[in-house]
Amino acid sequence: MVTPTLRVEDCSIALLPRNHEKNRCMDVLPPDRCLPFLITIDGESSNYINAALMDSYKQPSAFIVTQHPLPNTVKDFWRLVLDYHCTSIVMLNDVDPAQLCPQYWLENGLHRLGSLQVEFVSADLEEDVISRIFRIYNTARPQDGYRMVQQFQFLGWPMYRDTPVSKRSFLKLVHQVDKWQEEYDGGEGRTVVHCL
Repeated sequence: MVTPTLRVEDCSIALLPRNHEKNRCMDVLPPDRCLPFLITIDGESSNYINAALMDSYKQPSAFIVTQHPLPNTVKDFWRLVLDYHCTSIVMLNDVDPAQLCPQYWLENGLHRLGSLQVEFVSADLEEDVISRIFRIYNTARPQDGYRMVQQFQFLGWPMYRDTPVSKRSFLKLVHQVDKWQEEYDGGEGRTVVHCL
């Protein structure tokens, strides 16, 4: 993978002092031209999240790549999923509180984050993937209804390794995400991909 060199002015929003605590690393910042902006709710003073919109070969801005939510950005993460009509979350890392990678979902019941509600619906384990389905709802915008989101936690990519253990299991993950996207919304929803 080749990462282009970004200048400070390319990431000016991420570098604002008010956004520092929302960045896992100050050397991994999203460029201004790719930023998704969150809809302001619950009196939030910031619409910034460390994330970038990315095109797929089929549609523009089909993916949102981001860091694993920090303890203080869990609500922002779910706002991103809801605001950008995401139907899939691909998790490429483990939950690790020592690395500030909290479990950002509940294993059962309803997780309230201000006016956002994230309800755990089901979970399934198949080889290297744990699939979880959530129902997300914003009580401040009831006209939007709820959104069903499937999280795919890929277990076959150990931390600090450049590639997955098995190409086959990774391609199976891609197929599972494509299948869910097609079944749920005709392939129109976005996919959030996150890791360390």
